[in-house]
Amino acid sequence: MGHFSYWQSKPVQHSTLGSNEESNGESSGEVAEKSNGIGNLNKTEKQIVTIIAENSNITQKDLAIQIGMSEGGVRKAMTKLKKAGIITREGSTKNGSWKVADSK
Repeated sequence: MGHFSYWQSKPVQHSTLGSNEESNGESSGEVAEKSNGIGNLNKTEKQIVTIIAENSNITQKDLAIQIGMSEGGVRKAMTKLKKAGIITREGSTKNGSWKVADSK
């Protein structure tokens, strides 16, 4: 397969054209992040994950106060994080705690 002159101005990564096997460390890291949803987090979601990692017993109300947004906004962001498998709730609603999934 020869390279065409218009390709020479922008190098093409072969991993983007086919399978992700044998890609370099950066690309495979990006693929891994996207597969577990971590790479797709917005600022609020990243703040929530960081705070939960520091205090697993925090309430949505306290998260809202700490981040400076509404409880509904925090609830919506946490629902997305739960669906993506990034956070989980262990135990009861009142006495349980939040867990952040391993990103490794």
